[in-house]
Amino acid sequence: MFSELLDGLSLEADILVEISVSLIATIWVKDTSECLQEIQMNPLKLKRKEEWNELLRLIAEETEMTVSLTDGKGNRLLQSQGERCPLCAKIREKEDSLTFICSQCNTAMLREARQVSMPIIDCCDAGISRMVVPIIREGMLIGQVTACGGILEDEEIDLFLIARQLGITEEEVEALAASSPIISKDEVRRKAYKFFTELNS
Repeated sequence: MFSELLDGLSLEADILVEISVSLIATIWVKDTSECLQEIQMNPLKLKRKEEWNELLRLIAEETEMTVSLTDGKGNRLLQSQGERCPLCAKIREKEDSLTFICSQCNTAMLREARQVSMPIIDCCDAGISRMVVPIIREGMLIGQVTACGGILEDEEIDLFLIARQLGITEEEVEALAASSPIISKDEVRRKAYKFFTELNS
């Protein structure tokens, strides 16, 4: 009887192993398939680089923001179009400032856009407006148009924080902000949804 019990347990263990292996293989195939599909559905498959560059240039002109194209994971595909506002340009002069002020916000917005598949509007710690516009094909996020620039109206800038990060005075930060264009959040949102409709129609 004891031998039969051991045989039964061994059989059950073998079945569990087979089920586990099958599930792992199914998940791996699914994930691999989705990754390959994302690669194949890169935004550059939709338009030529020249066409994308022209489109980004037009968006940059309309928004007075710096505009870029990324793949579905947020990796930049094309160089930015448009001029950066004075405060943003100053922040980008220092790698530490870029990471602290810009990169964290950018990563969070890209992640949220990937989750909801809708435009995301926010601002960085310097009060500079940002938008992320997803590009969706067959229900999958394949890329994003990102834009930043212009100080959001009614957005309070932490002068002390920015000055400390940039190694300049609060007065200099205030002057840089004053020379940057002011834009309303409603206007940024309206344009983001307009571009979202155009890119996904």
